[in-house]
Amino acid sequence: MTNGIRMPRPRSLIRRWTTGLLAVLFLVGLDALWDYREARRVSTTIERLRAAGVRTRTTLANASAAAPGPTRDSAALYAAAALLAGSRAEALDAVSREVDASLATGQFDTDRLARLGATLSSQQDIFDLVDRAGSLPFSGFAPGTTYGYQLLYVARLYRLCGLRTIYHAARGDADETATSLLTELAMIRAAGSPLVDGVLPSRFATAQHIALALVRTSLADPRLLAVASGLQEADDDGALARQLNLRRARSIETFLARARYGAAFSWDRMLRPFAARVFLQNLDRYGQKVGTTTRPWPERLDVTSGTVPAPVRWFAGWIGEPAGLPAEAVSVIGRDLAGLRAAELAIAVERYRLARAGTYPATAEELVPEFIGALPIDPYSGRPMRFQQAASEFVVYSIGPDRTDNSGNLTGAAAVGFTAASRQTQTPVGDIGLRLTKKTGP
Repeated sequence: MTNGIRMPRPRSLIRRWTTGLLAVLFLVGLDALWDYREARRVSTTIERLRAAGVRTRTTLANASAAAPGPTRDSAALYAAAALLAGSRAEALDAVSREVDASLATGQFDTDRLARLGATLSSQQDIFDLVDRAGSLPFSGFAPGTTYGYQLLYVARLYRLCGLRTIYHAARGDADETATSLLTELAMIRAAGSPLVDGVLPSRFATAQHIALALVRTSLADPRLLAVASGLQEADDDGALARQLNLRRARSIETFLARARYGAAFSWDRMLRPFAARVFLQNLDRYGQKVGTTTRPWPERLDVTSGTVPAPVRWFAGWIGEPAGLPAEAVSVIGRDLAGLRAAELAIAVERYRLARAGTYPATAEELVPEFIGALPIDPYSGRPMRFQQAASEFVVYSIGPDRTDNSGNLTGAAAVGFTAASRQTQTPVGDIGLRLTKKTGP
C-alpha cells in the first residue's frame, strides 16, 4: 500500500489484461465466423440468381459478342450516330428549344419551320445511320457496355428524330412522317424503359407524335399498319420487371464493391456481416417485387419502394437502392404504356375511317378484329383502353394513376395539333391519352 492506495499485484493485472484480450479475440472470432457464414450466403444467393438467368451486373456482359453482322451493325450504327449528334449538341439544343417554344404558344410560323428544316437537313448523315439501324435486328451493344451508355447512345437520337417527325407532320408529308415514326419506335425498343433519372425522354412523346401525324397528314393504310406493328413491338409489358432487375444488379455491384471479400483487413470488415444480412434481406424483397410484376394490370404497378426499413437506410452505402422502384419511375412507365396503347387504338380508328368512307366507329369494339386484333389493355385498370367521341373530335385514353374514369378529361391534353397541349407533361390527376380532331371526308 502506498499513501493509503492499494496497488494491484502484477499477477492480478496480467490476469485482467489476459481476460480482456481473450474476450476481444473471442468477439473477433465470432465476428469472423459470422462474416464467413454471411459471405457464403451472399455467394450462394448470387450464384443462384445467375443460374436462374437473373441479371447480376449492370454491364451488358451477356450481349452477343459473336452475334451475326446485322445484329451488331445495328448497335454500331446507333453508337456512331450518337457520337455525331453529341458533337452538334449545341445547335440541336437551340432548335429543340425553338420548337418547344412554338408548340407552347400554338404557333409554328413559316420562318421557324424553314429554320427547323434547314437544321434537320444538315443532320442527314445522322438520319441515314439511325434509319438504317432501325431496319436491322437489335440485341444489345458490345459486351461491357453499361446500361447508362446504352441509354446515352439512344437518348441523343430520340429527341432529334422527334423533331424530324414534327417537321414532316407540319408539312403534311405522310411518307416521311411514317419513316421517322418507325425510327422512333425502333429506338424505344433498343433503349428499353426509361430510368428514374429520365436519361431517355418519355416515350409518351412518340404517342403524341403519332396523334399529330394522324391529324396533320393522310397516312395510307399500309403506313398505318407498319406504325401499328412498330407500336406493338415497342409495347413492353416487362418494363417494370426489367427496371427492378437493373436496380437489383446495381445493388449487388454496390455491395460487392464495398464488401471487398478477400481484401486486406479494414474497419469495414467488422461491419460487413451486419451489412450482408441487410443486403440479403433487401434481395429477398427485390424477389417479391419482381414477382409482383407477373400479376395482371394494374396490380403489377404496386412495386414502389414504399417506406424504406431503417436498416436499409443505415447501410445505404453498402447496398445502394432499396428494393422496389421510386414512385416516379412507376408513373413514367405506366404513363408511357398508356400513351403508346392509346396511339395504337387511335391508328385503328383511323383505319376504320379510311375503310368506312370517312365515318367513325360508335364504340371501340367495332374495331375488332378487322382493324385491331384486340383492344389494348389499360395498365391502370386492367380493362381495354377507352374510346369516346364528340361531333368534332374523339379521345382514346386510360383512366390514369388515380384509377378513376374521368370520361376522357385528359390531364392537359387538348385537340392535338401544334398546340400547347400537344406537348404538355401529363400530371397524376385525370385520364391519360390522346385527343384528336376528326377529319372530314374519306
